[in-house]
Amino acid sequence: VMNAQNVNFGTVPLGAAEVVADGQLLIGSTVAPNIRVATLTAGAGISITNGAGSITVTNTSAGGTWLDTAGGALAANTGYFVTAAAAVTLPLTPAQGTIVEIVGQVAGGVVVTAAGANIIQVQNVASSAGGTATSTQKGDALRLVFRTADLTWYCAPGAGGNWILA
Repeated sequence: VMNAQNVNFGTVPLGAAEVVADGQLLIGSTVAPNIRVATLTAGAGISITNGAGSITVTNTSAGGTWLDTAGGALAANTGYFVTAAAAVTLPLTPAQGTIVEIVGQVAGGVVVTAAGANIIQVQNVASSAGGTATSTQKGDALRLVFRTADLTWYCAPGAGGNWILA
């Protein structure tokens, strides 16, 4: 710690805090011992990877990762550009607040399927359990957020374009 004018080490020897694992930092505390060795804790939508002399913090929420897909299973907390008239399937057992974003890159024909007993709701219209939302135009977009209490993928803040629910 250099030029630490706001740190009072008191009688604790500086060597008392020992780093023994990758990614550990010296972190201040208002109770003794005032300097502790600890690692960072990831919050929602964040991943932390500790390395020798490094710490990598990654955004794992939707908006952080966007992929092109021509159809298939969609992963939680990821955005997708659907590049072909195709069916895509939402995750089967997502956690509360899981987000999936979809933007159709073809003139209709993107079919989004709710897995299992899950439902897709766009504004005040809901699909059946295991139902679908089908795009009608290029550029149609959905931002879906999952609620576990009612097994529903809610479109939030709203749909872009025209979607047909079944």
